[in-house]
Amino acid sequence: MRIMKQYLLAAVIGSLFLSIGCKQAGTARHAGTVSVVAVHSTLSEIQDTEGKLVCGRENAPPAPVCVPADTHRQIAGKLAQAFQLDADLARVVRAMPVDAPTPAQVFDLVAKVNALVQDIMALIPDSAAKAQLKDKIAWVRGHALEQYAEVERREKLGQEDIYRIWQL
Repeated sequence: MRIMKQYLLAAVIGSLFLSIGCKQAGTARHAGTVSVVAVHSTLSEIQDTEGKLVCGRENAPPAPVCVPADTHRQIAGKLAQAFQLDADLARVVRAMPVDAPTPAQVFDLVAKVNALVQDIMALIPDSAAKAQLKDKIAWVRGHALEQYAEVERREKLGQEDIYRIWQL
């Protein structure tokens, strides 16, 4: 349980670390953009993985490692809330003036997403797929420089909606 919490905290609250590291190389807005990318990527990985684990679906694992339909509905509701917070986070970051400090709302939204991620991960049964998901989440957190470089590259190309086109 302790290791799982470390992965989750590293993934979502870890986006706060991205902000700290990126402030030295760019603006708080740029660092916030990288945080948005990390949060969205984390949520997408969770959604994709959990969807493949729902009991009764083609290629889903057998019980007890599949996700029961009732649990899937709980997870879907929490993911919907988390993606809404993700969208709110993106709007706040987009509205930030380039040289402004990071507003407290950014940290509040990230903390709320983190709480939902913890709830969701607790609902997914332990399995090889869940272990792989934890590894993917850790990868997202551990590759801040690649994320930062990709966001910077896309900004230079004039691609405005870098929040939705992120593919690493």
